[in-house]
Order: sequence, then structure tokens, then C-alpha cells
Amino acid sequence: MSNIIEFPGIGIGPFEIDPIVIKNVFWSGRDIAWYGIFVMLGILSGIFYSFWRGKKNNGIVVDDMMDIAIFSIPAAIIGARLYYIIFKPRPDMFKTFYDIIAVWEGGLAVYGGIILGFLAGFLVCKYKKISFLKVFDSAAPAVMLGQIIGRWGNFTNAEAYGIATGLPWGMSINGAEPVHPLFLYEILWNLIGFIIINLIYKKKKFDGQIFLTYISWYGFGRMFTEGIRGNDTLKLGVFRISQIVAFLCFVIGIALFVLLFIKYKNQKLENEAYEGVYTAAKNKLPAEIDADDDKTDEADEPEKAKNAENDAKNE
Repeated sequence: MSNIIEFPGIGIGPFEIDPIVIKNVFWSGRDIAWYGIFVMLGILSGIFYSFWRGKKNNGIVVDDMMDIAIFSIPAAIIGARLYYIIFKPRPDMFKTFYDIIAVWEGGLAVYGGIILGFLAGFLVCKYKKISFLKVFDSAAPAVMLGQIIGRWGNFTNAEAYGIATGLPWGMSINGAEPVHPLFLYEILWNLIGFIIINLIYKKKKFDGQIFLTYISWYGFGRMFTEGIRGNDTLKLGVFRISQIVAFLCFVIGIALFVLLFIKYKNQKLENEAYEGVYTAAKNKLPAEIDADDDKTDEADEPEKAKNAENDAKNE
């Protein structure tokens, strides 16, 4: 069913959006939705970005990144579904096995995908003996890019919106009171973060810096957007579970960032001290050799004089 979307405060709309692109596709009889197209575009964009970034900045060949993607992407989809099922909005949503696996009917959660996707990537890195921090630094902004694109699927579905608002950019759905367009907030927040991360990539100091910047940045923004989300949010009792996870990501990300930065600075100081000692020793060595040669020559002078005197007597 189509939805009428309008941003009355800024004079955009109303316009009609049908979530379905093609109905009754081929033999399956299922529909192709805009949501699925945007998610697929997000995944493909993220894959190619991570391949490029991994090779350019982290010395990881495309074949290795592809092996990781083969396991991480299905794990991310499973994780996103499990997260949604565990913290389902209504207790009666999943009564049969079909209900559980029917992802084509909606029900994916970003955090579940991030958690299980990165966990699968970590295990593959350990198996292949690749630095998982380098891989995560390549994959984190790729995930962010995928989120930027994939969130447009929420717009076409007229979902993931917040509580009522009187702000000019409030979004009205089917003539209802304007609400916060949370999908747009997250798109803009991730876009800003994606630009910042790509700028600081040139000055990356230590492995894991980009990954920790991503989870801290995203967690900080998600804490606020989740706080103004409507009743479709996932909960653990009375708590908004994604808001709790976002807070933990922000705090843990910042803490690990500080620890790794301190480790990097200490290592840098040690290397500089070593270089200083090595350079001083290298510069001093020729002078010591010359001094030793001079001492040797001075020590040989009496012996040379004695030899000369003996030669004179023999003549």
C-alpha cells in the first residue's frame, strides 16, 4: 500500500511512495521492494569500498577481503534478524518457523548485523592470520556507507520515525501529525561521520583507530535518535535496547581509543629514544676509531725510534 509523505513545514510534498517496485516477480509470486533494493545497494557499495580501502591503506589483498565478506555478510543478515526477534516489538510476532525466517516481510535491526558481522570477520581474520584491526579499519567506513544508502529503505517504507515534533522539517505520514524523520537524521549523521573518517584516514596513527572512531561516532548519535523514536523501537522491558547498546558502544569505543592511543604514543617515544641512541652511537663511532688510531700511532713512536737507531748502528 502506498503512503503519502509530506514535509509541511518546509513546503515539500505531499507525494505518494509505493514501497513495492515490482509485484509478483516471475515464478516466486513475491514482490521486489524498494527496501530490499536499497539494502542490496548499501551492501554492494560497502563491499567495493572495503576492498579499495583495505588494499590502499592496510595492505590487505582483495582475495582476503572477499573471503571475509563471504562470511561476514550472511552473518550480519542473520544477526540483524536475531536481534529483531530477541527484542521483538510484540510478543506474538513469531509463532512459526516461517515467521522467524521471513526477512522479506521486514524485521532487521542494524546493531544485530554490526555485532554478528564483525564477530564473523574477527574469526575469519584469526583463521587466516590477518590483522583484524586492519580489516576492521577497512570495513567500518564501508558499513557506514551501507547504512547511509540502506536507510533510504526506511523512507520508502514510511518507517523508523520518531515522536511528534513542531520543527520545520517534521515529516507527515498519510496526513498524520508531523514526526521526527529519524531515518534522515541517521543518514546525515553517518554522512558527516563518513566524510570525517575519510579525512582522518590520511593521518591514521594506529590500527583500530578508524573502527573505534566509527562505533563511538555512531553510538553517540544513535543514543539521541533512539531516545526520540516512536513505539516501534525494540525494548528490553522498559529500556530501549538499541539506546543501551549505543551508549555502550560510545563508552567502550572511547575507552579503547584512548588506551590504544596511549600505547601508540609510548611506542613512538620508545622508537624515538632508540633512534636517538642509535644516531648518537653512529656519529660517535668514526671519531672513536680516529682517536684509537692516533693513540696507536703514538704508542708505536718509541718502537719506531728504537728500530731506526738499531738500523743506524748496523750500518
